[in-house]
Amino acid sequence: MGGTNWTREEEIIFWLKLIPRSPKRLGQDITKNEEHSWGWVAQQMTKMMAGKTTREYTEQCVLEHYFQNCCGARFSPNAGKLPKKYWLHERDRRAAKAKAQAEAAAVKRNKASKKDPVAAANRDGPNAQTATGSQQAPIKIDDDCQYPNPRSHHAQLPSGRFTVPPSPSSRFASRGSLPAQYYPDRSLANHGRAENAEAVEDGLFVAQPAASWVDTEAFRASNHRQ
Repeated sequence: MGGTNWTREEEIIFWLKLIPRSPKRLGQDITKNEEHSWGWVAQQMTKMMAGKTTREYTEQCVLEHYFQNCCGARFSPNAGKLPKKYWLHERDRRAAKAKAQAEAAAVKRNKASKKDPVAAANRDGPNAQTATGSQQAPIKIDDDCQYPNPRSHHAQLPSGRFTVPPSPSSRFASRGSLPAQYYPDRSLANHGRAENAEAVEDGLFVAQPAASWVDTEAFRASNHRQ
């Protein structure tokens, strides 16, 4: 989803007209609408936005736009609540998959413990070690949306210093014209501010105008002083 932000018109066409006919359609759209490929979605975006944008819509472009919104750190600036139900679906699907994997792993461990109780105690006990003999936290990988997140040896910065810069185009817009920003992550919604800087809705954190509006020059100046 690199390049310029999608406009509000692009977002409306994508989420309201095309995704209900895509492989990711939900609910009644599954039985009511015929499923079309992501290539078809890209063709329709190109057709409906002809003469209104220079963006090149490809299969990869529209697929990435869907997953960046439904599995990424925040919704697109002009999307508003349009991706909400698809984000909720992807969140619940990942949770169900993780639960099933955990249950399958537990069943496997139980079977192994019955065959070799001593080995199971060494593997699952408080002093469990890896095959190399050293303790090591496992790397959790979600092949749908998440990248591997190995344990870092670097000290974590205080959350109060974490600030998300706005998109380059946001400083030229008026505050009233900016749609609400929705984040699946609390710290991103807070923008390094107090806990009450967001409202919670169905697991989403909604940044308030005072928290989401950050002047680019002020941001650069504050980082330069640090």
